[in-house]
Amino acid sequence: MKLALLGIRFFLGALLLYSGLGEIRHPFDFLASVQAYQLTGPVSGIVVSAMVPWLEVVVGVCLIAGLFIRGAFAGAILLTCLFCFAITSAWTRGLGISCGCFGGGADAGGDLIGAATVLRSVALLGSAAAGTALCRADDAPSPARISLSVCPSRIRRGANFFSFHVPKTRVRPQSSGKATVL
Repeated sequence: MKLALLGIRFFLGALLLYSGLGEIRHPFDFLASVQAYQLTGPVSGIVVSAMVPWLEVVVGVCLIAGLFIRGAFAGAILLTCLFCFAITSAWTRGLGISCGCFGGGADAGGDLIGAATVLRSVALLGSAAAGTALCRADDAPSPARISLSVCPSRIRRGANFFSFHVPKTRVRPQSSGKATVL
C-alpha cells in the first residue's frame, strides 16, 4: 500500500509540477488558453491564469517532497475537479480548442479537447482520489495509537461526545507536611 501511495504521489506531483512550470514559462499563452474556455470574464481569467500554475507547482512539490500530503492530495483533487469541469464543459459546448494543459495556448496546435482529454482528466481525478484514500488508510490509527476516543456511554449522560484519556494523579500527604504525587 505504501508503494502504491508513493507511486501516485510521484506521478501526480511530477505531472502537476511539469504542467505548472510550463504554464508559468508562457503566461500569456496560458491566459489565452483560459479565456478560450469561455468560462471566465477578462479580469477573472487573469486571476485564474495567474493562480492555477502556482497552485499546481506548490501541490506538485508537496506531493513529491512528502510535505503536507493530505493537504496536497486535497489540492490535487480540487485542481483535477476544476480541470474535469472545464474540459467537459468545453467539449460538450463543441469548442474546438486545445486543452492548454502543459503551457500551450489555445492555438498552440496541441490535441483538441475530445473524449480522450475528458477521460485523461477523469483518470487524474481518480488517481488523486485513490491517493487520498491510500493516505487515509495508511494513517489510520491502530488501537494502541488512539488518543481521542468516542465514548458512547457519555452520550447518554449528555457529556462531551469525545473524551481524552488523561491519567488522574492522586496526592497523598506525608507526615513531614510535603505532598507526593502518585
